[in-house]
Amino acid sequence: ELNRFKLDSINKSCYTAYTTANLNIRKEPDVNSEILDIIPFNSEILISNFDDEWVKIYFLDENNSFAYVNKTYISNDICEYKDYKISSKGFKSFMQHASIKDKSSLQYKLQNEFAYTGDYGIRQVNSRYCIAIGTAFGANIGTYVDLFLENGTMIPCIVADIKSNKDTYDDNITTIQNGCVSEFVVELDLLHNHAKRDGDISSCCEEWNSPVNMIRIYDKNIIE
Repeated sequence: ELNRFKLDSINKSCYTAYTTANLNIRKEPDVNSEILDIIPFNSEILISNFDDEWVKIYFLDENNSFAYVNKTYISNDICEYKDYKISSKGFKSFMQHASIKDKSSLQYKLQNEFAYTGDYGIRQVNSRYCIAIGTAFGANIGTYVDLFLENGTMIPCIVADIKSNKDTYDDNITTIQNGCVSEFVVELDLLHNHAKRDGDISSCCEEWNSPVNMIRIYDKNIIE
């Protein structure tokens, strides 16, 4: 993917940066300009300065033209992460966000101050899907997570709840009851009908119809 975002080799002022969110590539240096593509979170990009608000990258379209990204969403440093291989069947279940009722908890804070109901009726924060995972990952509420599926799909997520060890196998990852490794937080009334019918978030779309085989935990937290 990175070869789509090459530096202008003639411009000696180019430097490496990293995206701090899913970043829009715009045709012109303007928030209302056409979006040409989206660069994923934590991607390495090569850029050159344009003005106080925008930087310029070389966009490989049919015209080999420059495009622009906003400085607000880039960093000089990569976001560190750790990958965990999943040996179980990698099932994706769901829970109701209304079940999070403890107003003193970070789970409640995330749902009520940061989250919204987004794609397929799943709760989201910054376009990331809210999930519950086990304690084995050492993640906290608000931590950025990516789920990698066997078919190559990546689902961007955020930790919204932590599974109790008593509900998981000794791996502290997999739920004993159903083999779930990632439990999505949903607004049940708005949940995709197929997912509701099957009890399986994989049924939301064709791309998600594949088990989780790796979980990536980032050193990034929206609350801390």
